[in-house]
Amino acid sequence: MKKTIIIILALVFSLSILGQRKGDLGVFGGTSYYLGEINPTIQFLEALPAAGIFYRHTYDLRWSIRGSAYYGKLTGHDRFSPFDFNQRRNHSFTLEIVDFAAAAEFNFLPYVTTSIKYNFAPYITAGLSYMLSLDENVAGTMAVPFGIGFKVNVTERLSAGCEWVWRVSFSDELDGLGDYPSDPLQEEFLSDQTAQKYRQKSLIYRNDKYAYTGIFISYKLFYKRYKCPAYDEKNMAE
Repeated sequence: MKKTIIIILALVFSLSILGQRKGDLGVFGGTSYYLGEINPTIQFLEALPAAGIFYRHTYDLRWSIRGSAYYGKLTGHDRFSPFDFNQRRNHSFTLEIVDFAAAAEFNFLPYVTTSIKYNFAPYITAGLSYMLSLDENVAGTMAVPFGIGFKVNVTERLSAGCEWVWRVSFSDELDGLGDYPSDPLQEEFLSDQTAQKYRQKSLIYRNDKYAYTGIFISYKLFYKRYKCPAYDEKNMAE
């Protein structure tokens, strides 16, 4: 676990060195929430406050790569489920996490942080992350983040935006339930039609997931804006 965190942090640090002329340092604020056995499908159910920092290195008008560290909480309560089986089980959990991620971004439109003309872009993102659990009873896990976002220039130095990124973890233990059924006493409910529907959903969504959604603001570092008319705005990304 420690080696994984060190590797991810080393990658982020390397990006900051390589991208001094094209770097954005940003902060994120929003919510985090969980999807799993307790809540298979309902987005934003029991969302809790989340925050983080990130560093983005821009390669060209379309591509950038980003390293981030986001803090959040995940929680789930069976009593909020529409399934009778969950309400009978009445399980709940709350987990504090820190997510370290390295991800690529692809802009659907040409985008330059310092530009007036190329000043906004919707984007998609995907990469690899490590979820560090702050609960000693729950092990950390690798995850695959993917999502969508939108960014826009506020000033020459400042950018802002919003994003919604899911993490598919490599674990089914974040909620403390594991593989279905987690308790022999649950077998008595398997003949119930509602429980059968629940079981089908549980198998489809076996690995636990979590998501971060919110807004961010970033500050352009070490940039050089060309004033000479011989340079067009696309060249300002170089």
